[in-house]
This record gives sequence, C-alpha cells and structure tokens, in this order.
Amino acid sequence: MKKVLLVIVVVFCFAINSLAQTTIVKGIVLDSLTHEPEPYATVRIFRDHKTERPSSAGITDIKGKFSQKVNGKGLYMMYISSMGRKDIVREINLNNNTIDFGTILICNDVKTLDGVVVKGQKPLIKMEADKMTYNVSNDVDSKSSTVLDMLRKVPMVTVDGQDNITVNGSGNFKVYVNGKPNLMISSNPSQVFKMMPASAVQNIEVITNPGAKYDAEGTGGVLNIIMSSEAARSQKNDNYNITLTGNGGTMPTYGGGVYAAMQKGKFSASMNFSSQNVNTNNVTSDMTRQQVSQSGTSSINSNTSLDNKIHYNMVNLNMSYEIDSLRLVSTTFGISKLNHNQDNNGNTDVIGLGSDSQFGYKSLTNNKDNRYSINGSIDYQRQFAHHKGRMLTLSYMISSTPDKNKTLNTFDGTGTSYYNLGNRYTDAHTNTLEHTAQVDFTNPIDTKSTIDMGLKYIRRNNSSVSDYFDVLGNVYTKNNTNSIDYRHINDIAAAYAEYNFNTAKMNMKAGLRYEHTWQNVKYFSDNGENFKLNYGNLVPSASVSYNLGTTGNIGLTYNMRISRPGISMLNPYINRTDPTSISYGNTDLNCEKSHTISAVYNYFTPKFILNLTLRQSLCNNSIAQYSSYSNNILNTTYGNVVKNHQTGLNTFISWSPTTATRFMINGSLEYADMKSNQLGYSNNGWQGNCMAGLQQTMPLNIRLGLNLINSTKSYNIQGWSSGYNIAVVSLSRSFMKDERLSISAMAISPLSGKNINIESYSEGTGFNTRNNIHIDLRMINFTVTYKLGHTSTVKKAQRTINNTDVKQVENNTNNVEQIIIK
Repeated sequence: MKKVLLVIVVVFCFAINSLAQTTIVKGIVLDSLTHEPEPYATVRIFRDHKTERPSSAGITDIKGKFSQKVNGKGLYMMYISSMGRKDIVREINLNNNTIDFGTILICNDVKTLDGVVVKGQKPLIKMEADKMTYNVSNDVDSKSSTVLDMLRKVPMVTVDGQDNITVNGSGNFKVYVNGKPNLMISSNPSQVFKMMPASAVQNIEVITNPGAKYDAEGTGGVLNIIMSSEAARSQKNDNYNITLTGNGGTMPTYGGGVYAAMQKGKFSASMNFSSQNVNTNNVTSDMTRQQVSQSGTSSINSNTSLDNKIHYNMVNLNMSYEIDSLRLVSTTFGISKLNHNQDNNGNTDVIGLGSDSQFGYKSLTNNKDNRYSINGSIDYQRQFAHHKGRMLTLSYMISSTPDKNKTLNTFDGTGTSYYNLGNRYTDAHTNTLEHTAQVDFTNPIDTKSTIDMGLKYIRRNNSSVSDYFDVLGNVYTKNNTNSIDYRHINDIAAAYAEYNFNTAKMNMKAGLRYEHTWQNVKYFSDNGENFKLNYGNLVPSASVSYNLGTTGNIGLTYNMRISRPGISMLNPYINRTDPTSISYGNTDLNCEKSHTISAVYNYFTPKFILNLTLRQSLCNNSIAQYSSYSNNILNTTYGNVVKNHQTGLNTFISWSPTTATRFMINGSLEYADMKSNQLGYSNNGWQGNCMAGLQQTMPLNIRLGLNLINSTKSYNIQGWSSGYNIAVVSLSRSFMKDERLSISAMAISPLSGKNINIESYSEGTGFNTRNNIHIDLRMINFTVTYKLGHTSTVKKAQRTINNTDVKQVENNTNNVEQIIIK
C-alpha cells in the first residue's frame, strides 16, 4: 500500500512540475512578398500533433504579432492559419524559456483562392498609436467611389460640406503619393481627390505623429496615398499584371485608368495612370455684404452662376533593381496635370455708396488654370549581413510645380467713381522648384532598441510672375504698377535623431529634430524691397503605446509641428478680379508653431474594431486669412494673427456581426477656440462630422454599400459655415475567376431637395458678409474594372525623402467656393 501511495505522490509531483513549466512563444507574421502584417491569423499549439483541443490558442494583433503562454515541456507543434493562406507548421521544443520565432512569412494558398469563394470581411483598419492605415482596396465602395468619398470613412480625417479636408483637426497637412510628397495635391487636395478614382488606391495612411525623421512641417500630420500594388498571387519569378478601369456618370463625369506591373528576375516596375473629366454646371451663389466707411453705410448684393470643366491626369512610375539580398536601388517618377476652365456670370447691385446712391453692373469672368506636379527620385538602400536591422539609405529628389493661370474679366454697367469697371486680363505664372538630398541611417542597439539618424538639405526656389493688362476693345496694355516679378528662395538644412524601444507589451519613441532656414526674397520689378531672413527650429516628438493583450492597445503621443508659408501666401501680387475687393499675400509671414497631445485607445477583434483618439492642440501664431473694409474696397490677406486652441475626440467603429455584414461609424467632435488680439476678434464653438455606413453582401455575391454623411457648422476667426447631409448608395458585382471583372454603380443625393445649400457668414472691420452656395449634387456613376495576368509588386526603399514643410493657401478649401466668394 505504501508503494502505491509513493507511486501516486511521485506521479502527482511530476504532473505539477510539468504544469509549472511555462514557455512563452512569440513572433510576427508578415506577407511573404509585401511584408505587410497579417492581422487576426489563428495561432494554435498542440502536443505532438493536431488534436481536438490545443494546449494554447490565440490570434495575431493588428501588427501581425503574437505572444502566447504554453504550459508543458517537450516537443509541441505550432499551426498558424489565415483565410486564403497556406498553413504554417513549426516544431517547438518547450524548455521553460521564451521562444522567439522572429519574422514568419505567410503566402497565399493558390489552390484555395482558385477553388473557394471567400465570403469573409477583410480587415479595413490597421491602428497604431501614431498612425492609421485604411485599406481602400478591401472596401467594396472603392470600386465606384473617388478618393474624397473614401476619406470620409478614414479615422482622423474629416470632410465638411464644402469638401474642406482636415487631418487630426487641422486643415494644414501634407499629402504624399507612394511616400513621396506631391505639392500640387497638397495645395489642392479637395479638388484633386474628387478627380482621383478610389479603385486606383490601395491604402490611405494617416500619420498623426510623424516623428523626428519626417520634416517638421504640417501641423495636422501626413496623408499618404498608396497607389494600387497588389501582392503577387503567383510564386513564379516573372510576373505581370494589368488592371483596366473605366467610369462614367450623370454630372457628367467620365474617365478611366490603367495599372500595370511586371517582374523579371531582380528587376520590377509598375505604372499607374488615371484620367478623369468632370463638368459641374449651374453652381449658383448669392452674396450680401454690408459695409461701413467714411462714405456712409452701403450694401452689395450679387448673384453668380458658375460652370466648371475639369480634366485631371496622373501618371506614376516605380522601378527597382535588387542588386543582391542586401542592396536595392529604386526610382520613382510622377506627373500630375490639372486643367480647370471656368466661366462665371455675375450680377452686382450697390446701394447707398456715397453720391452714387444705387448702381449695378454685370460681369463675365473666364479663368483657365493649368497646374502641374512633376517629380522624380532615386533611393539607394544598403543593409548589412552581420548586423541585422542596420540600414543606410541615400536619396535624391527633384520636383517642380508650375502653374499657369489666365483670367479675363469684362464688365457691363454704369460708371462709378468708387470702382474700376474697366476690362482687365491677368497672366500669372508661378512655380516651386525643389532639389532635396537626404541620408538616413538605422542601427539596432540591441534586440529591443533602435536609433534612427539622418541629415537633409532642401533648395527651394519659389517664383511668381504676374502680368496685369488693361483691356480696351482688342488692345491689351500692360500695367507695370499692378504687375510683379518675385522670387522667394529657401535653403533648409535639417538633422534628426530618434530612439525606439520595443518589447512585447510596450513601444516607446522619442526624437529631436533641428531645422535651419535661410530665406532670400528678391523683386525683379519695382513693387517691393529685397530682404533676407534666417531662423532655426528645434522640434521634439514622443510617443508611448502599451499592448493590452492581443486585442488592444493604448497610447500617448506628443509632437510639435511647424508650417512655413508657401508662395501663394507670401506672394504680394494684388488680385483685382473683383472690382469691389482685392486679395494679396504677406511677405512678413512667420512659420506656425503647433503643439499636439493625443491619447489613443484601440480595440480590435476579427469582428469588432474601435478607435478613440482624444487630442488637444495649441497654436499661438496660426496663419489665417482675414478681411477688412477700407477705402470702399474689401481687402483680404494673411497673417500670423490667431491663437487657435482645439479639443477634439475622434471615433471609429467597425462591426461585422456576420461574414456578409459590416457596420461602420467614423466621426469627430471638437471644440474650437480662436482669438486674435491684432484683429480684435474671437470665435468659438462645437463642430463635428459623422459618417455612418453599412456594407452588405447579398445573394448572387452583389455587394451593397450605404453611407449617410452629416457635417455640422464649422468656425473660423471671422465667422462660420453651415453643414450638410447627403446619402451615398453603391452596388458592385465581380465576375469570372479571381474576380477579374467588376461592375459597380454609385448614386449620391442630398437628404433634402436636389441641392446642397451651404451658408457662410463673416464679419470684420467695416463689413459683414452672408453667402449662400447652391450645388446640384445628384449624380450616378458607373465603373467597370478588368484585370489581366499575375500580380506583382515593386520593392521600395524603407526610407525615402518626405518633404512636408510648406503650408499652401487654403489647402483644405474647395476651389468652387473660393471663386464664388470673390
């Protein structure tokens, strides 16, 4: 009996000792070709082989990482599986230590993809403490929408009723295409994104805390548009892919695009081309302005009718050559062109202005604006065989953004001594030519710590030549007094260092960047005096995030950002298109300095995603456009005249109760508090935006998208603008093997009436203005997409040039509104 008890005790002690043996198994699962994280992959660990119950089970987080505890000792098997992917099997010898598999590459299961219809919802959002990535290609609405439509769904981005875009609560942000800055889009994001088909875009990245390695410019952060570049489905060495897209609508709108990629051995290349035409007719506006001056109280009443013809082309080329496993050369070249022809018919009545108690005139404005963005870059990336993670990148980029603007104004009305009603013509040419050289070095200190360092130099030459002509009949006489030839040259040198610390639970990042700017302003006409200015900026940034298991994280970020004024804000040329008002830039503008603190909470499971971001931003020298009434003329210019404090909450929710249904909410609510001691004005109020959407896969694999969009009143230092409500419905269906053929339709309509009616109000020294804009937004678009061949992707340097340092005039304002208000 004693022997039996002894055996039982020994066995029990051995079992207790075995259970006490705990091993932590961790790693990160990435796509074998793109090295993108694989979220929500299932990780199961079995004793020897697959049984009904695993010893441990879990899923990868949004970054593809997993860390699981396993009780036991000896030989175990780990199985990693994900929908449409080949299973990964690894042997594990549990030994009461931490086993780190490092990077595990997963690839597509070609047989599964070819033989099974995958009905599951693909994840849309990848969330980090300082960056959000929205997977546009996984959104069913992308087949028939524009990029502007998709931005309404992206966390930390809002689009209001006049298509003004804000990022992280600020209209001052920078736009990249494939990681390269695009100055034309940065200065006209709303207009360009309305022309860009979402089917040409793979991801939209919102970098809210860019860190020290990015330029200090862009108070709202960076919006990075990643053009389509699908992961290869074939494991062959040589691949090719061609995607054709065509669309048309009732606005009328029509256009198309081509995406092509190939890989031959170590060389790969891709090309993305899109072309869009949009004609918007009968956009009307009614404006009433009350004025007080030495001549007394007067009013101006005007109504305008606006017709637009917009044509947009964009081409991006990417090429890379992998010299060997450690060295890579990649190049990019891009051209964007925007042609905008506009006819503006107006009627203006003036009442009570001095001795001319009442008079009126008709006006006709024809504006032709041709804008370009041309850029090219080359990156050399060098890794080191005996130092994992160490990397050196050498980069060079050249870019140019020429803009040719020709405006003819003709007037028909009774003469007056207060306004010049003579016909006039303006021929304006502006350009920004940049040369940028950069060196980046990444060096791991140990398995948890990395330091990034870099140097950068930018030579930026801004030029503006604006010729003003008085027109009498067919005779054009140049007016030298009203013309200008102006140069604004910036030399910017920068150095940065950033420290990263990563563990399974925590990520910390702290960086410091110094930028020094030398400005040289020259006038080649007699309209100003040359001057020079130089200054330096020390820019800190920091972030910390903590993983709450495999389903969530929390984070806290701080960054300081600056914004240098662009040529459009600095240009002193006086725009006299409207006889009752003038506008001009300010050469004395200084760079903005903004501080932002954000607290971030992310929760994600395969069915539910939640992001909450609470932020506080402070800027005591914000650049603002403002107006005042003087000498019977409304004057509009820019100045560092506003203290702008904002407190905001951004919320994103995605819930998939079934594999065929997804609900989404993307909203923001903020309190804006603005004050200007120089102007003697203050303004404040609550403002918000909300997009609620449903995506449903119906019988016959027809995908339905329904989005309801609401925007509230928004505020600026001198007034406010009303909100809007619209509904967007889309239907799409894919055909053939691998869904090569897709057909989709989208309809947009205001929720009340046929027009979006947007009212705005502003007041200042000697004036107040009310303006109403009426836009017929009802439209239907049809899109057809067809894919050929195997897909391939172009490798790119992990570090490259990112110029984010110029604030352009009203870069979040719809051009239609700008021209109407004139």
